[in-house]
Amino acid sequence: MAQPSTGGGQLARALGVVQRTPRPLLDAAAAAAGWQQAWRPSGGVRQWQRTVATMTGTRPDRATTRRAVTSWARNLIESAQLASWTPDEVVGRIEIDPADRDRLFSAHRDTGAVAALPHLGSWDHAGAWACLTGMPVSSVAEQLPPADYEFFAAARGALGMRIYAHRDPQVITHLVDDCRNGRLVCLLADRNLTRGGVEVDWPTAFGPRRMRVPAGPAQVALETGATLLAVTTYYAGRRLHIDVSEPITAPPGPGQVAAMSQRVVNIFAAAIRQRPYDWHVLQPFFPEDRRQAAAPRIGLEHR
Repeated sequence: MAQPSTGGGQLARALGVVQRTPRPLLDAAAAAAGWQQAWRPSGGVRQWQRTVATMTGTRPDRATTRRAVTSWARNLIESAQLASWTPDEVVGRIEIDPADRDRLFSAHRDTGAVAALPHLGSWDHAGAWACLTGMPVSSVAEQLPPADYEFFAAARGALGMRIYAHRDPQVITHLVDDCRNGRLVCLLADRNLTRGGVEVDWPTAFGPRRMRVPAGPAQVALETGATLLAVTTYYAGRRLHIDVSEPITAPPGPGQVAAMSQRVVNIFAAAIRQRPYDWHVLQPFFPEDRRQAAAPRIGLEHR
């Protein structure tokens, strides 16, 4: 999930409660949180507002903020409860254009497929749908404290996904092997969790921001010959809508990973601008925000 790591087991315990709580109660709590955060936003929500203002050129108003918090809560609730849904519920609550579905299925069948996704909508629901429709998923999760990481790995494993920790030194090797063996490799690729990654120009309302994003999707696609696709999701009423891009091909010559990654983030940025309230990123995103968050604070409390 796109949220700060907590102490070992705290997040797992909280989501364990979410798993056991009736959905109407959780929806009511999510709606209440949306109203509260719209009027008195927390630090994470204020950061989201700043990031979205950079993306769109307009600071989100209270209605958009309320919708964003409710969407974030919905993603959290559904990720925790997906394993208790029936297969018909998982598949029936997905909306995808036939051409996009055919593009994804054909790529998976013919060359293997790598799907690059942003933290938009519900990547877990999309992954569960893929597993149930004949495309078993391999993915990577942030290596949270052990109890929390194990909770997410087990929850996604129950849906048919194979999860690797982002700090696993062999993670690319595992993903390459899985892709060659018929698994759909799905990787979140808007936030870079390591010191590596590849530099891209992230489009914003004020011009491009030079920053790093994960290189994994392009790397796996190039090494295996699989088709790279940018996949974005958003909520459409009670359903989750999935969009699948045209294949992202490598240009000739050097810099193929960077060029393919640039094409991916261009698609991400366009989708986020259309529906910023479904983008679940509450941490500093752009380099200038990260530097500001990391800088020592000099104020009255230090005098």
